[in-house]
Amino acid sequence: ALLGYAQAMVGAVRTQALALVDVAISLQEGFPSLHREQLAAASFLNRTNNIAELKTGEGKSLVAVAAQSLNSFAGAGRAVTVVTTEGFATRDGQAAAEVLGLLGRRVGIVAQKMDEQARRTAYAADVVYVSGHQLGFDLEHDRFQIPQHAEAQRYLQAPTKQMRVVVDEIDSVLIDQARTPLILSQGIGALVKEPEAADIRGLIGMAGQLTVRERRFEEVDRTAGRT
Repeated sequence: ALLGYAQAMVGAVRTQALALVDVAISLQEGFPSLHREQLAAASFLNRTNNIAELKTGEGKSLVAVAAQSLNSFAGAGRAVTVVTTEGFATRDGQAAAEVLGLLGRRVGIVAQKMDEQARRTAYAADVVYVSGHQLGFDLEHDRFQIPQHAEAQRYLQAPTKQMRVVVDEIDSVLIDQARTPLILSQGIGALVKEPEAADIRGLIGMAGQLTVRERRFEEVDRTAGRT
């Protein structure tokens, strides 16, 4: 209910919120103002399941900052910006932190080499920057936790269905880089229930009792019978 209220509140003041982040970007980056096309793209990305195409040099990174400033009001850890590499996550995340810090928002940057507590802290920020490759591994980690300990052990601090994700270079992240981690992170399928689980346990027990006493390998004359 609170999430829905926050999203409705942002929707009602979308123009004012974009104007506010526009001022913050101008103060921090030295630009006079974002173009109307950039503001339109940011507003577009604040809505669900949209793609905005901007060419190189048209300010994709700043558009993502503006969009995520709105998405951050959905709650901690729910505004996630996915980029192609860890280097871009660090670069863009640091730039976003300078802008969004003026608005009282905290930016978390997720890296490959960081301890578990630091990773959880980064994912709990108002806006999160992470590479698609690393996000896939972290989602995979969370899905394979033991249910009774999952809440304490998981990295992502917000339910994935409540996240507002902005993907920079979406074709690269979801097509070119959509390899094993992103595929596996989609879930482990339905849980096996009884009596199927009992059958599987029985087969595993039988397999554990098997003993290989001797192995013999015979060389086969592959040329035999050829004419």
